[in-house]
Amino acid sequence: PDDREILYSVHPSLHPAINLHPLHAQERATGVVREVAIDVPGVPMGRPFWGPNGIAIPFTTTASGSHELWIRLGGVDRLMYGGTEYMDEPPLSWSSDGSRVAFLTYGYSVHGRILTAWVIDLATSRLFRVAHGLDLPPSRPDPAGMPIVLLGNSTAFSPDGQSLAYTTNGRIFIAPVV
Repeated sequence: PDDREILYSVHPSLHPAINLHPLHAQERATGVVREVAIDVPGVPMGRPFWGPNGIAIPFTTTASGSHELWIRLGGVDRLMYGGTEYMDEPPLSWSSDGSRVAFLTYGYSVHGRILTAWVIDLATSRLFRVAHGLDLPPSRPDPAGMPIVLLGNSTAFSPDGQSLAYTTNGRIFIAPVV
């Protein structure tokens, strides 16, 4: 968060010598790399980034066979979400006070792709399902004749943390956060 270090993961197939420590932080000024110790069995792990307070580090893994979201907080790795749904990128957004994170998952049913927006309260480790439903593709062509622009899906908290905006298939939705 202070731009002094870059946090990243290295897949073991790209660098087998670091299988046990796939998360690294590199100082931007000096280039010095340090391993970020984690207590999660299995690799690969990916998509790590600093929380806004510089303490929490969320990362994902599929080592157990399911999609898992872990958050390292206070030196402890906590499993916050585990399921068969695919976790979308970017993986998380933070509330302005750093107390909650939000992310999207996708599953499938006979009717199509199912989107779920989630929020995790870090103090209680409670997982809230904020929105859930069929993720319909955008109209083609646009009924108003405008070009269709599909951007990556994402989540963002309102400044007061009471609402969550999320995007999918070029559409924006807003849901209350309990």
